[in-house]
Amino acid sequence: RLVKLTLEYQGTQYKGWQSQTKDTRGVAGLLADMEAMAPGQRSGKAPKKHDLIATLQDTLESAIWRLTGEVLRTRSCSRTDSGVHALGHVAVFTTASPLTDEAFLIGLNHRLPKDVSVRRVETVDSSFEPRSSKRKMYRYTIATGRIRPAL
Repeated sequence: RLVKLTLEYQGTQYKGWQSQTKDTRGVAGLLADMEAMAPGQRSGKAPKKHDLIATLQDTLESAIWRLTGEVLRTRSCSRTDSGVHALGHVAVFTTASPLTDEAFLIGLNHRLPKDVSVRRVETVDSSFEPRSSKRKMYRYTIATGRIRPAL
C-alpha cells in the first residue's frame, strides 16, 4: 500500500530533504545492517561520517524502519535547501506493514525528533505522485531589523 505523509518541520539542523548517503537504501539500510551484526563486528563496519549527514529524508526513513522494521525509500513533493522549514511537505512510501494510518501517525511522531512532526497520514491510490502537486507556496522571511529575531 502507498502511504502519504504530510510533514511539518523546522529544518535548521538539516541539510535539506534529500538523502546524501551513498548507500541506495539510505541511512535506514545502514542502521539495519549494523543491528544485524554481532556486537563484536560493529566496530569495523560502522557507517562513515559522510553516510550520516542529517537530512529530513534519512530522518523520516530511519523512523519508519524503527517502527516497521522495513528498509524503504520515500518520495517527496520536492527537495529543499539546508535550513528550510515546512508546514505541509508531502512524502509517500510503499509498505507491507499492517499498521493503520493512525498507528503510523502516533508511531512515527513518537520516533521522530521534536523538530519534525507528521501532521497527517493517509493511504492513497498507488497512482498518487507527490511531485504532481497542483501548487506550492513559498514564503521567505528576511530579518531587516536592528535586533535579530528568535525565529
